[in-house]
Amino acid sequence: MRARGALLALVGHLLAEALLRAPVQAPQPLASREPPLVDEPPFVDGVEAWLRTRGIDYNAAARGRRETTLVLGDNNLRLRLLPTPRSPEDCLDPGSSARLTDAAEAEGSSIIHLHEDTWRQRGDIVRDRLLNRVQATQRVYARKTTARSIAAEEAIAFLDAHHLWGPTNAKYAYGLFLQDDLIAVATFTKRKLVKRGRGSKRRTHELLRFCARRDMRVVGGITKLLSAFKKDRDVDDIVTNIDRDWGGGAGWRAIGFETVEIMPPLPMAIDANEGRRRFLCGRSVGIHRPGLPDDLVAELAASADGATERVAARGLNLIHDSGVERLLLKVSESQESCEDLWTTQRPRKNGYYGPTALPGIAALLDDARRFPPGDDESHDVAAWFRAAGSHSDARVLASQASDFGNSTVELRERNGGWRTLGLNCDDGRNIYHGIYNADDPTLLLAEHLRTAAALFVAALPIDRPLRFLHLGHGAGVLQRYLQAVLPGSDHVSVDLDGAVLDVSAFEAPHAGRAVRGDALDYVLRSEETYDAIFVDIFDEQNVCPAAFSGAIFLDAAASRLADDGVLIHNLHIGGKKRDAAVARAEDALARHFHAAYRADSVDSSPTGGNALLVGAKRALGRARIHENATRAGLKFDAGTRVRRLVRLCCNDDVCT
Repeated sequence: MRARGALLALVGHLLAEALLRAPVQAPQPLASREPPLVDEPPFVDGVEAWLRTRGIDYNAAARGRRETTLVLGDNNLRLRLLPTPRSPEDCLDPGSSARLTDAAEAEGSSIIHLHEDTWRQRGDIVRDRLLNRVQATQRVYARKTTARSIAAEEAIAFLDAHHLWGPTNAKYAYGLFLQDDLIAVATFTKRKLVKRGRGSKRRTHELLRFCARRDMRVVGGITKLLSAFKKDRDVDDIVTNIDRDWGGGAGWRAIGFETVEIMPPLPMAIDANEGRRRFLCGRSVGIHRPGLPDDLVAELAASADGATERVAARGLNLIHDSGVERLLLKVSESQESCEDLWTTQRPRKNGYYGPTALPGIAALLDDARRFPPGDDESHDVAAWFRAAGSHSDARVLASQASDFGNSTVELRERNGGWRTLGLNCDDGRNIYHGIYNADDPTLLLAEHLRTAAALFVAALPIDRPLRFLHLGHGAGVLQRYLQAVLPGSDHVSVDLDGAVLDVSAFEAPHAGRAVRGDALDYVLRSEETYDAIFVDIFDEQNVCPAAFSGAIFLDAAASRLADDGVLIHNLHIGGKKRDAAVARAEDALARHFHAAYRADSVDSSPTGGNALLVGAKRALGRARIHENATRAGLKFDAGTRVRRLVRLCCNDDVCT
């Protein structure tokens, strides 16, 4: 048996060696790959007809006037078909594609968002790329190829034939050759010296374009091209951007890149009769990509008012992509994370490529950035009011005079199991402390608490029971919610008003331990370690006392946090005094924590709302918390809320 095994091993070795030495066949020509379409049928019908001619099995998961989703083959690849809108009523909400891409990334599946104009204008490339995803195709291993620098003209011609978005201006171009045939291209910018982190300036290039021949899979192609580029150039970092309409950055992260930013959806304008999208901003607008008409740009430069209406008046309707994912690859050694390097770079490179300073275009981009979550907030609030009834109809279950006088703490029973806890003030005001459902603690109505819960669930580890410290008890809503969705979690709540603690426990015990006392003093005296601290304290003017942004408190709070813990500070925005307090708190958190962030609740506006500030002892990791929030399985859209997270730096631009 041993002799037979040795013989089989020898035969296998000789066969493998023979295959490696065998001459490599040239790739098949493109002409035999994809026959041209004879006519132009309606978009969805045309795509389905093509799928049938290629023998690709599919089923329709959803059909509608504005979108149709097909599931292709057995690999659960979803193809979402988006006809060109012919009126503003046909336009989808800005975040529809981004939310679906987020969900697919989190569950490990794939979705492609295919707009009609892309199918019409670059259909040959689209069809080959789809075939590569669902059928056997020509496969080449990069180890059988050679990589070298190529001329710009050769790269431009290749990208125009094989890259969905065509070429763009580049300083360097590298090609991958199978014998004498060019089968993949990567292009790069010139070197930039960028100050990142605490070290010296880093030599940075951007990978602008990469693609293989559209009818071919080149396994390890980008890795080999990057290696050739790094061998010829002195490089510290490489940055790239990917189009999330064809999927997220998991493949890039597998070869060493890290996600440093997920951009909001990009709005574009399209005329249904012309069938060509026009770009509002971007590096190559007016060069490789058509922009808006000059006279419309002049109008948008003059004012932000009615920007959407101005675009529609020209017969243009807005479409949105899934956003761009930015990734960074560290080539030279650095102790700092990619997120730290990206956030602290000087000059900054956050946001869209210009021109975004025009008021009207900036307004359209901001509308896309603030796209609503998948759960309908207005519907939730309206449903609560319909079910719960008015304040005057509510029955008082418990009441107690506030420890501070001039008000009474009341717990009121409303229809549908809803409860409200608040202050009934002597001057006639009613101030809510919290709204919750006594029958189901996982129903979370207040938007700032949804955002806080999403951040906690996304940022904290789930491999151990978690300990929370709540400074400011409110109605105990967040405590009960987190205890329900994070079984085994422990909660300590501190509040100055004993009446609030007593009344909030009238129907059910507190989630964990409640302490009557001064929150600042409690943190300074505590010797316990917590995974999370939530600060939700306001004075009579709805401003958080300055002490909770002071060095004494923040140093003490940081010392009480676990190494992977977070502090979240809820602050009100709107008005000069509140906004100044938020600015001071942002600067203070950035100075006292390794990483500081801000996420505004989705119901916020410049005139009012909530800013959730986050302090952490290490970078949270953009891709990690984004995927954690999306896959958390909460009853609301946690992913969209976490997507709003923005990294903060100190006023003097020196982050710790």
